[in-house]
Amino acid sequence: MTTFKIVPGGVYAKANEVFAREVIEITANGNVIYNDYGLSVGAPIGQSFRCSLSRFVTWAARPLTPEEISKLRRNEVKPRDLGMAADIIRTALDPASDGQIRDEFYRRGVDRLLPPDQQPNQVGSRNAAGM
Repeated sequence: MTTFKIVPGGVYAKANEVFAREVIEITANGNVIYNDYGLSVGAPIGQSFRCSLSRFVTWAARPLTPEEISKLRRNEVKPRDLGMAADIIRTALDPASDGQIRDEFYRRGVDRLLPPDQQPNQVGSRNAAGM
């Protein structure tokens, strides 16, 4: 019996070769987040499913070949639950004051990630210059 490691980015098939599962993430607590594809046509069937790593190892019979992986229609996977994510963000941010959000922005160093021409303190400078 051949052994293989389950890794993020890996794609695996069940013994009956009907489904392929692409591992998106292995969480710190040992869960595997994966997308399902129909192996014969490569069409996405579902996304962001979750199971334990031990269950995934039991399910997976083999990694896909590079040729099989190339047939997967990964570009058809759509972002899932964006509305729900927006609701969660809104729920977390609504009670926070502008000052708290600003302070957290600087505490995390997000301002350093912006290009120089988009730094938040330049808005005040433009206004002061009459722009």
